[in-house]
Amino acid sequence: MNLNQRALRGGNARYLELETKSHEWVLIQRELELQVSVIRIRFQVHAFAKEMKIEEFVANSQWADNFMKHKDICARRLTTKQQLCKDWKFQVAKFKSIITNLKKDLPDNQIENFDEVSVQWDTPLWYTVETEG
Repeated sequence: MNLNQRALRGGNARYLELETKSHEWVLIQRELELQVSVIRIRFQVHAFAKEMKIEEFVANSQWADNFMKHKDICARRLTTKQQLCKDWKFQVAKFKSIITNLKKDLPDNQIENFDEVSVQWDTPLWYTVETEG
């Protein structure tokens, strides 16, 4: 047993091209002032992996943590309040018309009350990723 031999820690990423493309995507999204969650990064990286025909890649939470650590990215809580979109009245009317049209095709016994179920509709995120420093 060689006492001077050490474990190889912190080597290069296994899919360096994929991580580089993902990091560039995150930076572009943030330059456009779009919110980027860790889950959104994972979904996007999975799509990039499919594009690049990398089938064995898994974008799990451990991968995301390591990716963010290597690329000096951290999750930060948003401190500014997001404004409603300019056409919010149109969006609400559109949503109501979609629901009304769906209700026409359903019998009354298939319609349920969702007053206690959380449904997110164009809600802002509480966290986004940002470069450290």
